Amino acid sequence: TPYDPDVFPADPNEDERAFLNMIPGDLSSECSSSNFYCDTIDLTFFNENGWPDMFVVGAFYSDLITNEIKGIATARNIPIVQFVGDYSDDEGANNVRDMVAMTKRMEELA
Repeated sequence: TPYDPDVFPADPNEDERAFLNMIPGDLSSECSSSNFYCDTIDLTFFNENGWPDMFVVGAFYSDLITNEIKGIATARNIPIVQFVGDYSDDEGANNVRDMVAMTKRMEELA
């Protein structure tokens, strides 16, 4: 069966791929090359390159912020913003956003 992008609506489009290509480092190097959900963050990248000023984490990935990360962030006074619902600025279920739109919304709220 040939690849059909309509079957995979979460696949990055051209703009999203360009955005992703600008991101340095790999926070989940143990599993990022696999086609499976990564449930770990490699803290080596932060330790070698510096920690962020803030974490903004979407609802789908909030379990990645482990107690270890929370402890380090607290010790470094790094705020963690976690979304627990949808990413819209209204409650309409029809307001679906792609990855770039969700990232922009996170930046607005941060």
